[in-house]
Amino acid sequence: MKSVFEYIDYRRFLKDFYDDEKKTRKYFSYRFFALRAGVNAPILLKMVIDGKRNLSRKTIDKFIKGVGLKEKEAVFFRNLVYFNQAKSSLEKQEYYRVLKSMSDQVPQHIMEDDHFDYYDKWYVSAIREGICQHDYNDDWDLVAKSVHPEISPDDAQKAVAWLLAHDLLKKQKNGRYEQTHKAISTRSEVKSMVVRNFNRVMLRLAERSLDDVPVEERYASGITVGLTKDAYDMIVAEIEGFRDRVVKIVDSLDASDSVYQLNMQMFPLMRSPRTKDNRPS
Repeated sequence: MKSVFEYIDYRRFLKDFYDDEKKTRKYFSYRFFALRAGVNAPILLKMVIDGKRNLSRKTIDKFIKGVGLKEKEAVFFRNLVYFNQAKSSLEKQEYYRVLKSMSDQVPQHIMEDDHFDYYDKWYVSAIREGICQHDYNDDWDLVAKSVHPEISPDDAQKAVAWLLAHDLLKKQKNGRYEQTHKAISTRSEVKSMVVRNFNRVMLRLAERSLDDVPVEERYASGITVGLTKDAYDMIVAEIEGFRDRVVKIVDSLDASDSVYQLNMQMFPLMRSPRTKDNRPS
């Protein structure tokens, strides 16, 4: 079956999904899908495929679960539904732009659970990028001093050794290092404390950069906005699309001379006040 990123009609995607599942699993049925997705109507999938029912925001999430879509696939599918069900041409244009930005992506290597030490030390990912940019000739002192903030030569050597051992770097015959994968990602369902701590450290380094990195070598910007849940979902999709475009830009480079960390965050500052009826007792 084709990837969801190749579709422009979510009903066609769901039909192909059902037909493919039916071929490979004789027991698969509309009722089975309903049970897996957590929907009450046993034939809801058929009704949606036939165009007799639309998907609401709530049922979109249930269908994502039923189909088994991963994080980026889920974002694309959600916006595909919004695009197909949009009532105005302006809405369609907005959602189509998001779909277009996500439809052509650079393949990413998915980190397995036993590779999560990659995130345990923030500088390991930096060294994975930077060690390939120059011929350090295994001068660990020079490698360590090139990292910002500076680390110890022993930490630099251990980081490279770990990357080699886990097939994230390979050493060429001329002594220089090369990445085995262009891009790395984690499984969306993994909620590892190590990954969360990695993000916390990167946020602290971003804060530190405001004081110790020249303004022409860093960028910081932010806006405070009021949103609805639908607008939030759309902006998340825009961010995902932007992230993928960044990956494509980097992938197209013949060489690089620096390593940067790009963070994107969006979090609530205020929520709607609770009414008397929905306050906890």
